[in-house]
Amino acid sequence: MNKKTAAAVRFGIRLAGVSLAAAVLVACATAPPYIHPSHSEIPPHVQEIIAGRSTLRVDELGYDREDSYRYLQAAFDTDAEVVIIPASPGPWVTSEQLSLPSDKIIVLEPGAQVVAKRGYFHDRGEKLMRGSSIDNLQVYGYGAELRMWKDDFQRFPYEQSQHRHSVALYGAHNTLIEGLTIYGSGGDGIYLGADHGRDRSYNYNVTLRNLYIFDHHRQGISVISADRLLIENVQIDNTTGTLPEAAIDFEPNRAHEQLTRIVVRNLYARFNAGPGILVYLQHLDETSLPVDIRIEDSLLRWNWVGVSVMGMRNNPQGSIELHNVRSGFPNFIWTPSARRMVERSR
Repeated sequence: MNKKTAAAVRFGIRLAGVSLAAAVLVACATAPPYIHPSHSEIPPHVQEIIAGRSTLRVDELGYDREDSYRYLQAAFDTDAEVVIIPASPGPWVTSEQLSLPSDKIIVLEPGAQVVAKRGYFHDRGEKLMRGSSIDNLQVYGYGAELRMWKDDFQRFPYEQSQHRHSVALYGAHNTLIEGLTIYGSGGDGIYLGADHGRDRSYNYNVTLRNLYIFDHHRQGISVISADRLLIENVQIDNTTGTLPEAAIDFEPNRAHEQLTRIVVRNLYARFNAGPGILVYLQHLDETSLPVDIRIEDSLLRWNWVGVSVMGMRNNPQGSIELHNVRSGFPNFIWTPSARRMVERSR
């Protein structure tokens, strides 16, 4: 039995070729060669994943250059295994938050744009895309872009907010986001939170790979609660607007949330007004699961600080490993009580 079949059997998955759920597990676990997010073709490994699956192009349902929300959401809600967002006839403008589905592969063609409609998104918590307690989602977007309007959100008539994120996942399981450029939100580029209403207090088996995350208001990526998270080959630039302004912020909100089995690999973070990496553990305590974060082979340059570890008053446990993490001055800041958790090696 090969690894792909074994994984499917272990999770009770029906194989038809390979089921969508199994494909997500394999995609999250198996790293393709590094491909820059600006790549102008759908890469071979993505073509292989979608081959033979039922497919719907959003423009088969319709297109409205002023507002295509209804067509995008309708496509996400169909039974098609694969949804293609094409580059033509033009940008896919949406006036409303899009709800991400379970059991779906979404592919943005090179040149495709999903764009928040200017003058909308006045609700302080409205996202461009949101997924709550979803399972088995893959999103690919080489050469494609998710676009919001940070400069608009920062001034009247918009109310000030930290939460107009580009992509927000709450309790997502077996989810992959790969190859996108994510630009200009009024909050975070990607937010990984808990869905307490559905008893999913953490995201599980999430991979963020080959992304360019640029010019966000609060953070590039916020990780509130996650187990088995991989952030790989991601560049995060120019986060500025409201504190903490980090490239990546690990910051649980409750003691029962967790930061476990997390790997950050090949991160390039620069020109962020806050830290390259911030680990803020104020809400964890001795009853929380031990923190397990490994950051490796990363370059953090021209940020306020390279790595900052803080918020130890309630005595959280665990380890934060830094392996071959290079940073310009100032390099690292942590409180004396945080020093016991941090392990550094070249």
